[in-house]
Amino acid sequence: MRDLLESLGIVGLPRFQLDEVCAETVLTDKQLLTCILYNATQNAIWHGEADGRIIITADLADGRLHIRVHSCPGTNHDKLLSAVELEPTSGGRDLLRADRRELELLDCGNKESTFQGLSEMKAFSSAFHPPADAHIWVQPDGVLFELCVPVTVVTATAGGAQGDGHGDGEAHALPVGLTLVCCDDDDIVRMVAGLIIEKG
Repeated sequence: MRDLLESLGIVGLPRFQLDEVCAETVLTDKQLLTCILYNATQNAIWHGEADGRIIITADLADGRLHIRVHSCPGTNHDKLLSAVELEPTSGGRDLLRADRRELELLDCGNKESTFQGLSEMKAFSSAFHPPADAHIWVQPDGVLFELCVPVTVVTATAGGAQGDGHGDGEAHALPVGLTLVCCDDDDIVRMVAGLIIEKG
């Protein structure tokens, strides 16, 4: 998990605080996870309080990776809190459950607003197999992004790595030092795969 955060360029930034970031290796869709976390952390950087702390936690439970990104109140926060269109729940007001039209009426959901790319985050979350569960809670003390992704935990063995049964319930034998890349006809995927291979 820390490697993924480092690839996003946020590890070591003064505003970021990494709490309880799990050290286990897991099998999941790295590209989907990277896209979602990039969006979530960039929103926290650019649209939270300018000097506010951004706290990231990640832990494993019951074969699922739970990631949270909490940022301090920023632009439009009072407007979002008072929005009657966003029904309050125990966690706050969930922006990912709001209709795009509702967000546009609040002046949210476009390039000049507090939050961007909400529809993409929803689409990426749904693309996991099985789908991940994502929320953006608007709370009085800030904004909390939550992502819960089904994963398989990988443990090192003498012959490589082995899944421990979490997530999809299957064992995965992976040779040590080998980077496995899944490519299709998408140029972007090919470009990312090339970068991963060069880095390896």
